[in-house]
Amino acid sequence: MPNDSRIGQGFNRLSSIYDFVVWLVFGNKIQNLKRSFIQSLPTAENTLIIGGGTGEILEYALESNISSRFVYAELSDQMIIKTKARISADDLSRIEFCNDYRATLGEKKFNYIIVPFVLDCYRYKDVKIMLNEFTSALAHKGSIVFFDFNLSKEDGFESRQWKIYFIKLLYVFFRLTTSIPAKRLPSFSRLFSEAGYYKAHTTLISKGWIQAIEWKRESRIKASA
Repeated sequence: MPNDSRIGQGFNRLSSIYDFVVWLVFGNKIQNLKRSFIQSLPTAENTLIIGGGTGEILEYALESNISSRFVYAELSDQMIIKTKARISADDLSRIEFCNDYRATLGEKKFNYIIVPFVLDCYRYKDVKIMLNEFTSALAHKGSIVFFDFNLSKEDGFESRQWKIYFIKLLYVFFRLTTSIPAKRLPSFSRLFSEAGYYKAHTTLISKGWIQAIEWKRESRIKASA
């Protein structure tokens, strides 16, 4: 696995401008997608959020009250500081903050594992390992709530050359500034399918370029058949 400490330090440097840059490029599209998709989730007991940045997605999860308890895992200490600043004291008592999500995996089972634009930072082989870890940590009928880019026509992307080039540019930028190991966008559908998941709920925006998917285990289908 890559050096998480270096990645965290890289995102520390971006913490003061990260939200503004996302808004500058995408407007409110990504914010609205996250909020509406989170609002569609039934209430559960435990949620793990990995790489939530400055806490916007945690706010949406708290607003929708999707869980009683949260674990918020973020490599960047500065992102965690910004997250805590936007959360009320009452809600902070429901949240455990940490840098390494792996430290929490053996302690409890999660109904939701939320990964907002996180898996695109890692190589194909790294994501395979992460999905295996997530599977072990999911509660019965639990799901992975996934937000990310999509360049696959099979998954609804209406190809635009500038969008393909823009993703390449993003990888150059983030590799230089944060030391993420990935060089290209992996095939997420292939990775999840290989790990035994199916799409329970999907929302696509920007002509399929940006996706939100609730992934559930394939075994749930077989068990109910």
